Amino acid sequence: MIGTRKDEVNSLVFDIGVSYCFPYIIDITYPIESKKDWYNYHPGPLPEYPGLGNYADAIRENTMRFGVTLHKMTNVVDQGPIIKKKYFDLVSKPTDINELGTITHYYLFQLFKETISLL
Repeated sequence: MIGTRKDEVNSLVFDIGVSYCFPYIIDITYPIESKKDWYNYHPGPLPEYPGLGNYADAIRENTMRFGVTLHKMTNVVDQGPIIKKKYFDLVSKPTDINELGTITHYYLFQLFKETISLL
C-alpha cells in the first residue's frame, strides 16, 4: 500500500490496516469484509501531542522530552488505545520542525521494527 492515494485506501482488501505517517484521516468504518483493525504509528507521544501540528507544539513548549506512539485507531483521530509508546530525551531544545521530525522518525522506525510482528 506504499504510495496509496487517499481515495484508494478504502477500496483495498486486507487483513489489517497500518498507517505510518499517512497525512490523511482514514475512514476506518468503511465496510470491507476482510478489514479487521487499523493501527497508527504516530510521530509524537499520545495523548500529549496529537495531530499534524505536534512538532510545532513541542517546539513552542521548549520540550526536552518527546516520543512516538503505536495505537489502535478509532473514529476519533489519535485517541485509540495505546499499544506502545517510546520516549526519548533531546540533547538541546528543538528550534525547527524538520530537526525534530528527523529525530522523531528515527525513533518511529525503531518502534515499527519492535512492534510490527505483534500486529
